[in-house]
Amino acid sequence: MRIIGFLTILFAISGFGFAQSPGDFNVTFTEHFEGVRITGYTGAARAVTIPAAIEGLPVTEIANNAFANRNITSVVIPSSITSIGDGAFSNCQQLASITLHNNITSIGMNAFRRTAITSITLPSRITIINQGLFAECRNLASIVIPEGVTIIAVDAFNTNVALASVTLPSTIRAIHNSAFLNCNALTEVIIPDSVTNIEFRGNPFVGCNALTMLAQASLRRRGWNPAARNR
Repeated sequence: MRIIGFLTILFAISGFGFAQSPGDFNVTFTEHFEGVRITGYTGAARAVTIPAAIEGLPVTEIANNAFANRNITSVVIPSSITSIGDGAFSNCQQLASITLHNNITSIGMNAFRRTAITSITLPSRITIINQGLFAECRNLASIVIPEGVTIIAVDAFNTNVALASVTLPSTIRAIHNSAFLNCNALTEVIIPDSVTNIEFRGNPFVGCNALTMLAQASLRRRGWNPAARNR
């Protein structure tokens, strides 16, 4: 067992990775060698459960593009993970179910872009809905953005054609260009009365032609200009 463990660590350092049930995961050490990050998935299982520990070390990160373009249908992310990198699950077009935990503090750009999710519960500790995070998620029908989120970045929900309603938290401060570009089923944007000042950068609602008059009035009172151009 010692020899196997030693070889496994050597493989991880050299970048070859190693297998861990229920699937095969490539890993590297995190900073200070206190845990490991998932850098790739080579397993055949389409329903993926990421282990909380590998070879006695906690799995704390999912690296950029680690699962990108894979034909997976669901993923369960353990509570040991605190960070999900850019494009981590991008273009997983069969991925319909993602289980997250509240220990996650950051989710990178385009992390769930072009997946098949219909709904998702976001971690309560994130503060930014990053650029392109849910772009082209054509089955995502509604989302409640948790308290603590202050920024919805560029293209965050770009072309979510099934998205009918969005509930914003009282902590929201800025919505960036094209955040809801071409969300043509979006009728309702719920903003708490406690929100008195939102910075609308450009026009985050370009192509949202189904917004009700009530929703438009609420947005306009808070400074939205539908004629503004994105730069």
